[in-house]
Amino acid sequence: DTPADPRFQAEDLGNDPMIANQLGIANLQLVMKYLKEWTGGRVEEMALLHKEVFYQYRRYLGHVLKWIGGVYETPAGKKVNGVLRKPVEGIKQQEAFDFMTAPPEWLFSPEVMDGLPESPEVSMEILCNQVFGELLNKQKLIRLLDSEGEESAYTVPDLFTGLDRTIWRNGSKKEQS
Repeated sequence: DTPADPRFQAEDLGNDPMIANQLGIANLQLVMKYLKEWTGGRVEEMALLHKEVFYQYRRYLGHVLKWIGGVYETPAGKKVNGVLRKPVEGIKQQEAFDFMTAPPEWLFSPEVMDGLPESPEVSMEILCNQVFGELLNKQKLIRLLDSEGEESAYTVPDLFTGLDRTIWRNGSKKEQS
């Protein structure tokens, strides 16, 4: 019952979830590379497998999104009532944010999407709604505000600066200065 603590997730993600998810995504990219070959080009099978790859990719995003605005909630023990709360390290939150900023062009390559019933635009909209809905979630923003006094905190201005850099300025890091 610790929804803000990224250490508590449905799957065991190892000791570095960004690396674990990157490895998982590399496997998904391999599936997409051979999708036509492995399905014999049968549209129904390709569509089904593409949908599963898309859902798995969304799960990976969800695992990483939990780190941004995350709070470690550790039971305090017998002598102290309550829970010790500590924001996730700012560098770990920045790493999670950076993980989110690469659009999955491999997932919607024209070679694969040509002939499939789903539209890449609809799928991208679903991904954007997931990512931005979670990043701009009121509870997450409150947790980021609460952590602003902490040393090396990841803050709301950090989040919005990152969004500005990656979305409205096409990811150009040169424009940050």
